[in-house]
Amino acid sequence: LLKEIPDLELFLAFLRIPRLLRLTRLLSLLGEIFRAIEETSLSQAKVQLIEFLSGVILIAHWAACGFFALARWKNKAERCAGLDMGENVMDWANQYTECRWTGTWIQRQIINGKVPTTGGSTWQLYLRSFNWALPTLVVVVIGDVVPINSAETLYAFLWMVVGVTINAAIIGNVANIVANLDSDLAD
Repeated sequence: LLKEIPDLELFLAFLRIPRLLRLTRLLSLLGEIFRAIEETSLSQAKVQLIEFLSGVILIAHWAACGFFALARWKNKAERCAGLDMGENVMDWANQYTECRWTGTWIQRQIINGKVPTTGGSTWQLYLRSFNWALPTLVVVVIGDVVPINSAETLYAFLWMVVGVTINAAIIGNVANIVANLDSDLAD
């Protein structure tokens, strides 16, 4: 019965949105951490730098999660459920992985030997997607993790636009920190 409902998976994903409200707890925890850092003997410039870099890493995390989710969304696991296991489990695992990640950046990572032929763990795939996200945001460059299909390319383009904004913020914050250092030294 559940398989007969179109886009049930998408509907169930929307039902999990209230779980995102728990992020407010994380934000309050981060606020407490930043207040504790501000109360230390660190200079204001160092505190600003820590806060800013934490924000950049958080944004890169969001971009990485989206890039990984895009590959998972493109090819659903059910599509590969009919593969014959045969006698050799590793052959089946390799066929399943190839079927599961066909036409995505993960398939390219497997081909290039960056991820095991079995597809690797979720943690390994997250690290590879983070390896794409941070340089894309900070340097606006794509390294060895590249988008393969149109959806991934559009996603990468949108994050590059965000990356240009982050670069402007980095330059502005560094200039502000240097100016504050100069004024601190003059006092």
